[in-house]
Amino acid sequence: MIRLREIIFVAACYGVHASVYASQPNLWISLQDNAVFMEAVINMMSAICASMANTAFRLKRSDVVVEKVLVELVSGVGVGFVAGLITYSVTESMSTDVFLQLALVTLAGWGGSKVIETYTEKYFGEGKAK
Repeated sequence: MIRLREIIFVAACYGVHASVYASQPNLWISLQDNAVFMEAVINMMSAICASMANTAFRLKRSDVVVEKVLVELVSGVGVGFVAGLITYSVTESMSTDVFLQLALVTLAGWGGSKVIETYTEKYFGEGKAK
């Protein structure tokens, strides 16, 4: 079940990273000139932040037993990066608007981490983390 604070946090991540597009004229101009690398970096940051937020919320729960915190954090970064990269690639190939693209990549980072969490609990038991 998604909590209100989690929705607010994802919306805040999106808002912060979306403001990068609008508030920095040099970055905005370079994105308009097809500077795909910087656009990809911003999208990956957003996906990783959303994934790490979900990981942090999960690790904060009292019913979760964590054996190796570093492994959890690295897997959170990895899941966010992979989910974001896949979503970014698909939306970039479809020439999606940059703000919609950022929203989709952010949600993919959050959702990817949520999927891993759900299947971990399903197959390894409630509150277990390797």
